[in-house]
Amino acid sequence: MVLTTEGAQAPGVVVMMQRVTDDRQIFGIDQQPMQFAVGPDGRFGGSGLVPGRYYASYTPPGPGGAPITKVLDVPHVDTYQCAIQYADAAVEGYVVDSDHNPVAGASVLANAGDGIQESTAFTDADGRFFVRGLEPGHMVLTASHTDFAPSTPLEFDLRDGSAEGPVVIELPPHDGASIMLAVHTVAGSAGGAPVYLVGPETSTGFTDGGGLATFSGIPAGSYRPCGIAYGGATGCGPNLMVDNGEQLQAQLDLGRGGFVDIYVDDETPTFGTAKSVSAMSAKRGPRIRVMTADGVDLSSLLFMASPPQQMGGGIRIGPLQEDDYIVSVTTEAGPREGRVRVREGEGVSLDLR
Repeated sequence: MVLTTEGAQAPGVVVMMQRVTDDRQIFGIDQQPMQFAVGPDGRFGGSGLVPGRYYASYTPPGPGGAPITKVLDVPHVDTYQCAIQYADAAVEGYVVDSDHNPVAGASVLANAGDGIQESTAFTDADGRFFVRGLEPGHMVLTASHTDFAPSTPLEFDLRDGSAEGPVVIELPPHDGASIMLAVHTVAGSAGGAPVYLVGPETSTGFTDGGGLATFSGIPAGSYRPCGIAYGGATGCGPNLMVDNGEQLQAQLDLGRGGFVDIYVDDETPTFGTAKSVSAMSAKRGPRIRVMTADGVDLSSLLFMASPPQQMGGGIRIGPLQEDDYIVSVTTEAGPREGRVRVREGEGVSLDLR
């Protein structure tokens, strides 16, 4: 069998023919696609085709060309002639943010021809996109970018051969805000360490090898960043204020810190060892809670990096970032609490006897 076609208006186009099996009408392909090059006269031909249904696909030449797929039913004849016409509608436009600044690298999905054709284009440095070779009919355009929420679909009708635009697609900000927190330390390592953002909602994350942690989709408001440095201090930084849709870059600086020596009643059992945090919560030992003056509980962070240590007549905790703290100790005799000011590189005593 020989198949020829007319209507391919530009030479150099390659037509791909894929035969569809009878029992797999949509996805089933029973052979590798056959390729036919279009000649200068706009014709292509081939032999050895088996009668049946084929998908004939091609992409119009030039920038912005969208792949076109036609269904061809090839009968059992010696020679079959058909015409494949290019879809020649086009659309162009711009993708902008909520401040009408151009968005480069945005993906624009064009759903054309009442849903029978999809084509994707990307915006250039000026936020411009152009798609051609589109089927006429109902058109739906949507844009997306990793730094934004998806756009609202833009719908209109394309006429055969029409060129629409320029249209403008706006990308809204992500719901909520995002904070990229860089943890810096003068002692120890901040890589792979847990960090908190304490605010309207407390968010927990971990830094990467470079000490960076990113929090996305958080509600707007005031947050206090807290973290640890393995071999350095545990503590919090100044409050961060972030608005809805804002992407804030901030830094948490952790020093060497200082220690708190806690003294309790002589008859109160202390830690036999300091192997792990579980020793802290042993039934016969004291339970220790460490909070900042504004109510941020640092106990789990602190004891993850630096479990309490038994010392002569008391317990040592730290290193803690320079700040004001409320330390509470619960023993068999009951709870007790005290306030201390920790300074960089110094120790302070807390007498709870």
